[in-house]
Amino acid sequence: MPEGSLAVTWEKNGDCLTLDWRERGQSNSGKGEEEGFGTRLVKTAARQLKGEIEGRPEEEGYVRQLKFTLEQR
Repeated sequence: MPEGSLAVTWEKNGDCLTLDWRERGQSNSGKGEEEGFGTRLVKTAARQLKGEIEGRPEEEGYVRQLKFTLEQR
């Protein structure tokens, strides 16, 4: 199994929350035929939270960004 790392950070701006999911050191930079666990997890979260997701390959891995609005209670 290839070695790699994962960093997840978040930022709140008003009622918007942005999560950054950054994978490093993986040979699959999001171009494979099958989606990896991280992609499936972030896509599922985006659907459930009615959010938006963006992804892009980077030199050392892949970045996904999930943005959604926090509910007011």
